[in-house]
Amino acid sequence: MNIREYTLGKNTSYIQLGMLTTVFLVGFLVTVIFPFYVYSFGAGVFWQFFGILLCMIVVWRYEAYRLMRYARKHEDILTIPGYFSRRFGGKHDFLRAFAATEIAILSIVISALILKETTLSISVLTGFPVSFISLVLVLFISLYIGIFGFNVISKTSIVKGIFILVSILIISIYMFSTMGIKKLITNIMVTDITGSVSEYMNILFHDGKMLSFGDFVSLISLGILAAGMPFFLGAFFSAKDSLVIKNGHRVMFVYAINMFIAAATMGFVSRGYLYDTPITSSVSEYIGLLYNKLMSEPGIGKAVGILLAVLAVVAFITAIECAINVTVSVIYEDILVKGRLIRVRRSREKSSLFLLTVFVGVVIFIISECIRLFSVNTILVFICTLGCSVGPTVFLSVAWKRMNKYGCYAGLISGLICVPFFRFGMFFDMSGTKATLCDILGVNSIAPSVVASFLIIILVSLITKKNSGEIEEEFKEVKSRIMD
Repeated sequence: MNIREYTLGKNTSYIQLGMLTTVFLVGFLVTVIFPFYVYSFGAGVFWQFFGILLCMIVVWRYEAYRLMRYARKHEDILTIPGYFSRRFGGKHDFLRAFAATEIAILSIVISALILKETTLSISVLTGFPVSFISLVLVLFISLYIGIFGFNVISKTSIVKGIFILVSILIISIYMFSTMGIKKLITNIMVTDITGSVSEYMNILFHDGKMLSFGDFVSLISLGILAAGMPFFLGAFFSAKDSLVIKNGHRVMFVYAINMFIAAATMGFVSRGYLYDTPITSSVSEYIGLLYNKLMSEPGIGKAVGILLAVLAVVAFITAIECAINVTVSVIYEDILVKGRLIRVRRSREKSSLFLLTVFVGVVIFIISECIRLFSVNTILVFICTLGCSVGPTVFLSVAWKRMNKYGCYAGLISGLICVPFFRFGMFFDMSGTKATLCDILGVNSIAPSVVASFLIIILVSLITKKNSGEIEEEFKEVKSRIMD
């Protein structure tokens, strides 16, 4: 196995491409986070999924074709940093190294955070020590990714996708069957929300607060993060032609819609099912409450509880395995090899990739062990930072001829700065107390960060040297040419 096969696999079909990119995004966010949010905050979080779906459609219909065409023109494009290098040129490839370093570091931290939440959930369900579960899980993932690379992710995507969808439906149907529609609605309405069912569908919090303009912006803008996930974008380099992307887009759309409906149903039903327990703000506690309640049920309740545990593990794994794959790919290809830090014989490339994968897995484990206090919001902050760095940068790179390498640097850096600035920078006064700009605007940090990134990229590109004629001609060719 060489680096190309490790990163992109071989002979990826449209079904595999459509499923693996979708399962990667919805496996963790929709399978775990979305039901938890519906359970905790109400049906108003539907707009979060709407934003994710909208962004996925834009990426598939617009960015995917051009990324695929660049990869076909330059067969050595394997990663997003590699694409930046080819798109903007450059003598020393500093841009490739910078982008790879940023992606690798953020991906490792995100993987460690997800691993921590995963092991906490499994520990709640099994009683095994968190550290033991964490080590076993990360070594297991590292070993099979190190041996099979991208192929194992793409080949199993269909099975994982079907398993996740069917499991959610079975769990939801079972919970509903133990209550019935009358008891379900009664349980939900007597918890901590008043009003009609129609009102419930239009609120964000269970205290009855109606969705405001800022809430809509915040929820929909979360979807933008989908456009900034390096694995999601890099997977299009594996497509052999436009037909794979066209049909893969259809697979993505159908599966994503069905996943949303199933996950929303699970979250809604679980709120009624757990009505006699206080609402928790922890994903692992939510999974634990649901698991314990199912395990206490007579008949097939225990089987459904075990199914929930397996579902949670599979959902978390889909995010970790893809993050490890992209992390090892950019470290090996863009930093070590293209950065001329090492020279690896082709006969030793497989073993080198395997050892690097295990090493990255160990690093993720060590970082996860150093994490003590965190929440789902902590994971989202790092995902936001990565998404707001890569998303706007890639989008403008395929949409705007005038963007240059300096604008690319600016986009990657602005995401790193803007998200923490808008989220934590208390530089403003609000009714006598220190507040962030997000507090004043009533939105999360994603919307202003994305807008700022776009503006910074455009400004820096306009005030710096234009691309060479060769680069601009290639952009026009990729933009307009039908290569199939």
